[in-house]
Parts: sequence; C-alpha cells; structure tokens
Amino acid sequence: MSKNNSLTFTALIMLLLNPFFAFSISLILSFSITFLIININQTIWSKKKKTIYTSLFSFLLASSLITIWNQTINLFAPFLTIICSPFIIILYTFILIFLPFKFLWIYLNFFFLLFDLFFYLLSFIYLPLLIPIFPLILHFIIFILLFYFLIKIIKKKKN
Repeated sequence: MSKNNSLTFTALIMLLLNPFFAFSISLILSFSITFLIININQTIWSKKKKTIYTSLFSFLLASSLITIWNQTINLFAPFLTIICSPFIIILYTFILIFLPFKFLWIYLNFFFLLFDLFFYLLSFIYLPLLIPIFPLILHFIIFILLFYFLIKIIKKKKN
C-alpha cells in the first residue's frame, strides 16, 4: 500500500467514524500538508532541495488556507515555526523515551507543563495582518498553483 493510499484510507476511516470531520480545519490542514510532504519527498531531488520545497510549500499552503478561513495572517508565524520546531522535536523524543517506562510518566508530565507554558507565552506574539476579501482571491490562486506544482511533481516522479 502506497503512502498516498494509506493517507486516503486514514481520512476515509476518520470521515466514516465522524462525517463532521470534513468541516474540521485541522483535518483539512493536516491531510493536505501531509499529502504535499509525501509527494515532495518521493521526488528525485536532493535532500536540501526537498527540505527547502517542503518548508516553503507547506507554509504557503497552510497560510493560504488559514488566510481564507480567518482573513488574517500572523506575520510572526514563520519565525515562530523556526523557534518552535526544535522544541516539538525534543518533546516527541521525550515521549518516545518515556513511553515504555510508566513509572517515569510523572517526569513526562513535568515536560508537558514546561512546554505548555512555553507555547502559552508564545501565543502572545501575534501581529495580525487583516486581509480584505479581494486578496483572498490571490491566496486561492496560490492554493491552486500549489496543487498544479504538486501534479507536476507527481508526473516527474513517475517518469
């Protein structure tokens, strides 16, 4: 089973369990960005080029969708992503280390509290840029261009 088929199968199961997930912003964001990442990583590009394109297009796709829904965008979002990514990796590493040892979970809760406090403080770093309805058309065009680029990647991958 390919990665795209697994992703589709997972989405279908989630939608069968709860059809209202179709209206969930988190589901749409996570599955569309995961689809983008899977297909970029299956290309024959160098690792550096894949990393750059994955970061760039994931940000463009996410910011386009969020701007369409909220009509604002946080100008600090790219910087916060750069700051938060290493902390999230550390958190997941601690989860994987502590998971088999139930008696150490109390320490894992301590890390959760620290990260929760850290991300709570970062939530105040917000500089919204209001986007009127006309530029939403521009974001929709960017969104369409992203998927056009993705289709070209898939065709390039198959050749």
